[in-house]
Amino acid sequence: MRTIYLKLNLPGFEESKSSFEEYINSMKDYKKNKHTIEKETIDKVIKNWGFSMAEWNYDLPGNMEII
Repeated sequence: MRTIYLKLNLPGFEESKSSFEEYINSMKDYKKNKHTIEKETIDKVIKNWGFSMAEWNYDLPGNMEII
């Protein structure tokens, strides 16, 4: 955050530093949500929208479990 403040020439980093630290500490146990989706649904999406996924270089999220 300090680097961002410096590069953008923003005032007030020192006054905000403790709030940033508090927020970061509150997130240290954060875990990504896990999502499940049926293989048939993924197959339909890829069949109908695979061209768009390829065009935009989009892949399935890594935290998605296919069942």
